[in-house]
Amino acid sequence: MEAVMKLNGVLNGIVWGSWMLALLVGTGIYLTLILGFPQVRYFVLMFREVFGNLGKKKEGEGAISSFAALSTALAATVGTGNIAGVATALHLGGPGALFWMLISAVFGMTTKMCEVTLAVRFREKDSIGNWRGGTMYILDKGAGQKWLAWLFALFAFLASFGIGCAVQANSTAEGFYLGFGIPHFWTGIIVAILTALVIVGGLKRISDVTTYLVPFMAIFYIIGGVIVISVNMAGVPAAINNAVKYAFSDPMAM
Repeated sequence: MEAVMKLNGVLNGIVWGSWMLALLVGTGIYLTLILGFPQVRYFVLMFREVFGNLGKKKEGEGAISSFAALSTALAATVGTGNIAGVATALHLGGPGALFWMLISAVFGMTTKMCEVTLAVRFREKDSIGNWRGGTMYILDKGAGQKWLAWLFALFAFLASFGIGCAVQANSTAEGFYLGFGIPHFWTGIIVAILTALVIVGGLKRISDVTTYLVPFMAIFYIIGGVIVISVNMAGVPAAINNAVKYAFSDPMAM
C-alpha cells in the first residue's frame, strides 16, 4: 500500500503540477478575453434563462429543463468540491490557496460555458431517442479525434470510482460516524441503495431528484456559510489579507 501511495504521489505531481494549473487558468483567461468576458456580459441572461422559466412548459429539444440541468450539475459539486475540496486545499496550501481558487473560479466560468456549449452542439440522439453527449462526442465529432474520445471515456470511467464515488461516500460516512456514531459500513450500504434507486431511472430521474434536493442543499450551504462568517466576522479582514499576502509568497498555495 505504501508503494501505491508513493506512486500516486509521483503521478499527481506530474499531472497536477504547475504546468497543468497554468494551462487550466490560462485557458480560462484566453477564452474570457477573446469572448469578451461572457461571465459578466451574460450574468443577467443566465439568471433569466435558468430561473425565469420556472413553472413554464419546457420548450426545445433538450431532455430536461435549464434548471434541472443546473441542479444536476450542482448535485455533484456542492459538498465534495465546495466543502471537502476547499478544506483540503486550505489545509495543504494555506490561506493563499483561497486567492487562486477564486481566480480559477472566475475564469473557469468561461471554460465551463464553452465546454457546455460544445457538448450541446455535438450531442446526438441514440436509437431510442435519448440525448447522448459530453467531452467524448466533442473530441470525436468536433475535433475528429476518435482515439482521444475513447481514451477520455476510459479515464472518466476509471476516475468515477474515485472522484465520483469514493470521495463523496467517504465524506458522507465519516460525517455520520463523527456526528452520530453510525458505522461506515451501514452508511455505505444506505448510500448505495439510495443511489441505485436514482440512477436506474436514467437522466430524467436524476434530474427530477436533484431539482428537489439541490435548492435545499444550496440554501443550507449559503446559510451555513453566512453563519460561519458572521460568527467569525472579526477575523475576516485578516483572512482576506492573508489570502492575498500568501498567494504570492507561499509556494504551496500555487
